[in-house]
Parts: sequence; structure tokens; C-alpha cells
Amino acid sequence: MNLTKKYLLAFLDHHQKGDLLAASQLYGNEAAADLEDGTLAAWRYGVLDQDVVMINPSPDAVVPPGPLPICATVTNMGPFPMASRNVTLEVAKVVPGVRAYQWVYGPENRTTVAMPEGGDDTLQWTPTLVPYGDYVAFVSMDDLDHNSTNNRAQLPFTVSPLFPPTIEHVPPASLELGEVYNLTCRLQAPSTIAEAFVDYGDEDGIRHELPLFEDPVSGVFYVHLPVPRSTGQVNYKINVKAGNGAWNITNPYYIPVQDTIPPTIEHTPPWTHLPVLSAFELNATVTDLGSIEVVRLLYTEPSTGFHGVMCGRQGDQWFYPIVLGPVSGSLEYSWQATDTWGNSANSTTFTVTIED
Repeated sequence: MNLTKKYLLAFLDHHQKGDLLAASQLYGNEAAADLEDGTLAAWRYGVLDQDVVMINPSPDAVVPPGPLPICATVTNMGPFPMASRNVTLEVAKVVPGVRAYQWVYGPENRTTVAMPEGGDDTLQWTPTLVPYGDYVAFVSMDDLDHNSTNNRAQLPFTVSPLFPPTIEHVPPASLELGEVYNLTCRLQAPSTIAEAFVDYGDEDGIRHELPLFEDPVSGVFYVHLPVPRSTGQVNYKINVKAGNGAWNITNPYYIPVQDTIPPTIEHTPPWTHLPVLSAFELNATVTDLGSIEVVRLLYTEPSTGFHGVMCGRQGDQWFYPIVLGPVSGSLEYSWQATDTWGNSANSTTFTVTIED
């Protein structure tokens, strides 16, 4: 069947509403058969017409009051090029309790670009809709071929306040220097949780966006905060977006970073016996997540009695020189370390025998 015949049969198929008698009179039994078996269904929508479809908002969407982008896409189904066409939007509010519309926007026109076969163009209008309620958007396209096919579309939607998600969270009293903290919260939304993250400022003032993850068993959302490397203060806000587009953001939480863990002291006695009048140096390795304020050596020597002295330092090594007197007996000593937060640690007491 040649192109001209298909074009005319498609025209006939629509305007004669599938009138087989009219088709037979015009084109004979072959044309009637073509109409009857439906081979021209695609041509009805392609040869003589273009297609307009509304793409935003989605059907039956709930949108907040205010400016609303309404979009429609016009497609040239082909096989012929399409000249520019006017597309008109009108929006009506459904009057509650009665089968009636109250027109609130339009008619407002937009013009498509000229399109080849298969081309499309998306048009946008942005009416401002404030009153709550149900609405219907109508778009209509110029019907230059007067066939009234696929040149209209409508879309129901609702304008309603967007209820934000809820956030339940108990902040920590403090964070511990050098330790991981697992931040948790419970999130609920009228629809779904579309996005959730923690806007975190560390102790150096550097900000991090930390995604929250949902535990599939408990439903609790969580994230491991970065390990604090220095004392001071961190701050964070929990940001949550619901599936309806509404956000909820907590006020900022300001959390001190403190050091409550005492230093660690490592020492292995280098001797078990020493002669009197010996001169030597005792050393210990002392570390802390923060910084060490002071290390003291506490020792009792047979000749001179008890001493509490402050040690020298080289890196993590702390040391003190000792000169024994002429009296034999026992040298007893221990280490005491204090960090800048006042946390103290004491080693065990070590004993060295002093011999003549």
C-alpha cells in the first residue's frame, strides 16, 4: 500500500469512525479489510497527529503551596515534519462537594519548536497555587489537521502542606579523644525517607557531609563520626528529606571533645642487681592520645631515702639519671604520668638490689 493511500485511509479511519461501507465505496474491498483488521491503528496516531503528554508533576501528586512547575512534552510521531504549534495550559481547582471546576490559571500559551519525525519538545508553566485542595491541569495543542487525536492531556494533583519528617536524637554529653562514636537517630516520614545525612564540623573546623544509614532490623539510622584527633569542640546538624520533598533540620549540637583516658607507661627494668655508687639512667616509654603534661620518677634509695623527681623527655622516652650512695640495700622506684587533662597513671613498683 503506497504512502498516499495509507495517509488517506488513516484519515478515513478516524473521521468515518471505521465506517467500512464508506471505505468500500471510496477504496474498494481492500481498503475495508485494512480498516477492519486494525493495520492502520498506528497511522491514526502518527500520520495525522502529534502527541502531548504531561510529565510534571506526577499523576495524583501531593505538592506544597506556592510556585509549581507544570511540564508537558510534545512529540512528533511522524512520518512527516511538524511545524511549530501552540500549547495551552489551564488549571482548575476542584470545588469540594460539587462536580464543578473553579478556573485559577490560564489559558497560558507556549510554542513548540519545529520538529522532524521523532522529535520532541518540553514546555513549562509555573503557576502559583496557594489554596489547599484538589486540582486538575489541562493542556491542549493546536489541532491544525482538525482530527482531535492526542492533542489534549490532563493531570490531577493535590496542593497540601508537606509534613516534614520527624527526628528523634539524644546527643552525647561529650566525645572521647581518639575513639569512634556511633551517632544514632530515629527518623519517620509520612511517605519515605529520601535523603538523610549529618552536617558535621570537626574539632579543626572542617565540615563533613556524612550519610546516615538505616539498620534493616531496628530501623535506627546511624553513622560513625570521625575520630577526634584533638580536644576541643565539634558540632553537627541532622538533615532529613522526606519522599514528599519536605525537609527537617535539627538545631546544631555542640559537643565537647575530652580526654578521660590516662597515659600508658611501658618500662622494663634493665637490672636486678647493681653495685653501690653506680651511676645510671632509668627510662620509660609514656604515650597518650592527647599530650603528656609531666612524668615523675618516684624512688627510694638506701643512702638518701625517698625522691620524687620530674623526668626529662626525648619524644615518648622519659628519663632520669641516678647516682647511688655507698649504702647497700634495695632501690625501689615507680613512674607517674599525667596528661594535659589531668588524667594520671602509675606504674607498678620495681625493685633493684644494691650490693657492696
